[in-house]
Amino acid sequence: MQASTARDDILDHALSISPSQFEQLCRILIRESEKTRELKLTPTSGDQGIDVHAVVDRDLFQARLGVQAKRNDEGNNVSSDTMRRFKGSLSEGEYHVGTFVTTADFTQPAIDSAKKRYIRLVDGHRLSEIMLQSNLGVVQEGENEWATDWEFWNLFEIERDDLLLSDAIPQADTVETLNVVLLAIDADNTVKPTIKEFMEEQTGEGWRPRQADYYCQAAWALGLVHKDTKVEYAGYERQQWTLSRVGQEYVQYLNANDADSAEALLFERIREMEIARRVLVKLESQGTISHEELQELVHENTLPGELDEGLSQDTSYRRGNTVGRWIERLPEVVRHPPDGAPEYQLKGSTYEYLRKGLTDF
Repeated sequence: MQASTARDDILDHALSISPSQFEQLCRILIRESEKTRELKLTPTSGDQGIDVHAVVDRDLFQARLGVQAKRNDEGNNVSSDTMRRFKGSLSEGEYHVGTFVTTADFTQPAIDSAKKRYIRLVDGHRLSEIMLQSNLGVVQEGENEWATDWEFWNLFEIERDDLLLSDAIPQADTVETLNVVLLAIDADNTVKPTIKEFMEEQTGEGWRPRQADYYCQAAWALGLVHKDTKVEYAGYERQQWTLSRVGQEYVQYLNANDADSAEALLFERIREMEIARRVLVKLESQGTISHEELQELVHENTLPGELDEGLSQDTSYRRGNTVGRWIERLPEVVRHPPDGAPEYQLKGSTYEYLRKGLTDF
């Protein structure tokens, strides 16, 4: 496709992802376009309106950069009120420079307001142009010819035709180890070999490389990390992992030894994990489900993912065991009997996730 079509393709894909995924896209874009350090998504709580934080490193100066990212539909332009709030967030967070990125556009009063503080504005057209120049979301095939980079856009994909990729079904269930992996990623260990090394240093135990994969995948299923673009490490192309904004918040609680807040946030992430939501809806409709029914539900709702060459019934049933262990952590779920083949039951009958348009699967 020609450049103009490629720009439209980029913008269409940017509009198709979720607002939180768009924040991740902007983080990747900043990394590829600017020389920065401390580049990260901000914690969801107390973010003061800043979605991405970075320090811009140049030869003659350094500056704290605050970015707000808004995946707005066409016509839903950023207003002057939104811009004023962003300016206040920059001041409160002691940022030297600011950038506002949107898939839509800016009203003229918003543009005038931004100029007073030298805020860089990136609308949908400019965003797609920068991504085209950086070969993000597209692959250049000739002098003026591009193709969609599906590997890039698949970073943001979880569901296909109401079936879940098996990568979205956690294969690890030990919270203490999950926490170690998240702390590893927070310390800039973003690929499997360095995550494994961090795990061994922190626990004093030996870990197989695949176990690091499993815990990163579980963190991804819980929405605590994002898949990032692949990078070459030790002669191999490696998947990178970065903390999501909610992952940053969770790690913030871990570092502050705030176990209660960390646990409450983990419960929230389990409830929002798509396979758990489907199990909870089934529980709501039936009252009780057996472990065999849970395993069958996982099998029926799963497609092979990147970590699978194929997905047998036995494999999906083993993942059903892991899903069951996450589900039974929730305070509203009762597992009985403690030993043997369990059943699961809700303590109540009305939950917020049932008011989000979910139906029985």
